[in-house]
Amino acid sequence: MRLQTLRAALLGSAISITAAQALAASAGVPSLPTAGEFSLTPSGGTDFTIGGDFVKSGSVTYGGAGTIGGLAVTGTFTVSAPSQTFSNVYSNPVDLGISANYGLSNYDELSLTPHWRHADGKTFNAGSVSAAGTINGVAFAASAPFNGQFSNYNEYGLDANYKRFFDTSYASFHPYLGVVLGAVHNDAVKLDLSTTSGIQIANGVPFYGSGWTWDTGLQVGFRYDVLASTAVGLETGIRYTGDLKSNHTAFQGDGGTIDGVNTGGSRWDIPVMLGVTVKF
Repeated sequence: MRLQTLRAALLGSAISITAAQALAASAGVPSLPTAGEFSLTPSGGTDFTIGGDFVKSGSVTYGGAGTIGGLAVTGTFTVSAPSQTFSNVYSNPVDLGISANYGLSNYDELSLTPHWRHADGKTFNAGSVSAAGTINGVAFAASAPFNGQFSNYNEYGLDANYKRFFDTSYASFHPYLGVVLGAVHNDAVKLDLSTTSGIQIANGVPFYGSGWTWDTGLQVGFRYDVLASTAVGLETGIRYTGDLKSNHTAFQGDGGTIDGVNTGGSRWDIPVMLGVTVKF
């Protein structure tokens, strides 16, 4: 009986020592989480749009005098707007975030990440007008094209992330896979319209209202130890952001409506982020 008790005590001691060694090993490896411990990861980068319509195609035909899309028109018109992706109408965004990480185990990590995204609007082909007449007093010839430019895009969000890390033959290098789910809020988006020669037609046309949507995605990345408590990392993957809140006030009037052009806003992105993880 005493022998069994001694064996159990020795086995318990061995398990405790092994667990303590594993915890100590993880604590000394900043590229891995440590069970029950916190770390911070400030990050920055950009993303590349691979799908989704920021502007959906639409058209309307009108004859007479009235309004189309909030614009005063006379004559007979067919106004057509082609589909546009986020990357067609905005420059590559700047993404900034900071993750508060918690080690669920020495290989599993849960994070909360507040983040901000900004993109500058760029000139794009907003559509064309067929036939003849005036829009806000500006004369148009047959099949005259016009340009558009959106107000700068600003988005704020909070994501929850789960990551699973893996060992490699390099003790300082640890890749991971992850999933993300969160909520994002965008500022209102407005549209300026002009002729291709630079004559302003309309400024500040409401397009998307401020509001909330959601995002989700898959992550793949790595961390590499550079100091006793610091690791650098690179992350990419694929992310989906839901539709924005449509603002229809400017696309309704007695001259007809250009239905559906602002009922999108969703997008598929490939993010590329650099981060620095610091353990406490």
